[in-house]
Amino acid sequence: MENNQKKILGLDLGIKSTGYYCKDADLLGHFASKGNVLGAKANDFATHIESIITEYQITDVFFEWIDENNAPKKNHSEHATYVLNGLGLLVEAVCARLNVRCYPVKPREWKKCLFGWYSKGYERKPLIWGRILDMGYKPKTQDEADAIGIWYYGKNNVERLNYAKR
Repeated sequence: MENNQKKILGLDLGIKSTGYYCKDADLLGHFASKGNVLGAKANDFATHIESIITEYQITDVFFEWIDENNAPKKNHSEHATYVLNGLGLLVEAVCARLNVRCYPVKPREWKKCLFGWYSKGYERKPLIWGRILDMGYKPKTQDEADAIGIWYYGKNNVERLNYAKR
């Protein structure tokens, strides 16, 4: 399957809101998981991700993966990193169940791809927002802008990455 036949979904996982983008499905949006306890929110999140993947026949999912080695220390508490890792594992589980390829992406990787060879991958939200607008996209939220950046990384790297070796 060639890159232009793939339906790549970019996900910006978030504590309050998750952004998503897939150009081939003309899909851009964000959602907040519902529920008062973490388990209910996790179930709602997984259900929402599964419905997007199945409804739009997504073939590849790229999502931002935060861990203790690549988290921006000032912005992510230990709890936030824990929850974001949990969301990442839910994405992996949903993709495995649906037989969809799934790729975690470090924040610096997708930012370097978005800004070019001169980038060190530390660009902050206002620069990301401006770059996405300069590229002709029209996100409504920062989560959507980040999801477009993650999708852009996926679009440009899906053929290079060896999913089998993950």
